[in-house]
Amino acid sequence: MFPGGALNAVPPKQYAIFLDGVSHIVFALPGYTGDVFPKTQVVGMPDVCASATACTEALLNALAELESEYNAKILAIWANAPPVLLTRDKPVRSMEDLACMTLRVTSKGDIPFAEALGASAVV
Repeated sequence: MFPGGALNAVPPKQYAIFLDGVSHIVFALPGYTGDVFPKTQVVGMPDVCASATACTEALLNALAELESEYNAKILAIWANAPPVLLTRDKPVRSMEDLACMTLRVTSKGDIPFAEALGASAVV
């Protein structure tokens, strides 16, 4: 076990160290590399699942298909609740409030949505 990023301190690179053989088991967040895992990212799209539990069940039901996407044995997989907008200095009460804001999104697939709202997005 290599805690604290001893093998890699950049979360989006976790899957890469697995592929490179640096580690045989990694904790990877598919949202960081959504273009690599398009099938997994489907559950993050609006209105695909009614809840995080429903999305997790969908992922588990598709596990055999998803393992081919990862080229690995998946030990655990789950979905999160839909994201919420949290701000520190500027309240958002209207669409206009989003203009020129930079938002951190949970996956690359969320970038077009944030940009359609008038914000800039970073993963």
